[in-house]
Amino acid sequence: MELIEKVFRLQSVDLLSGVKSRQLALIASIAREVEVRPDAVFIRRGEPTDALYLVIHGEVSLEGAAGEGSISITDGEAFGTWALIDEHPSLVEAHAVKSTRVLRITREDFRDLLIDHPELGLDLLHGLASRVRGLAMT
Repeated sequence: MELIEKVFRLQSVDLLSGVKSRQLALIASIAREVEVRPDAVFIRRGEPTDALYLVIHGEVSLEGAAGEGSISITDGEAFGTWALIDEHPSLVEAHAVKSTRVLRITREDFRDLLIDHPELGLDLLHGLASRVRGLAMT
């Protein structure tokens, strides 16, 4: 996948909504395409998550605690978003429903990018504030 296509796809991630195109290109440069088989587990409930995932093609199921049901994540949707800034255990389990291709951005690579480009942190805070404001209004 070309860098410009990664940038275009990353624009849909709510946490990155305040990030300018130039900084999105930096983030896109650390995003890796990963092909996963059906039933592959991305995130285990109760364990820290180490990456953000953006579904390019396929389907991922996010399952909450017992009795809370599941959510289907498909093309263009992200999960594990908070992993970029938080190391707390996951509240959900995420697994591929079918063969799935994702963009993966690890926390470690993202933090290295923030060290080299601190202006990205301010843009990220704008996106975070927007997301929190949106949650508070619902």
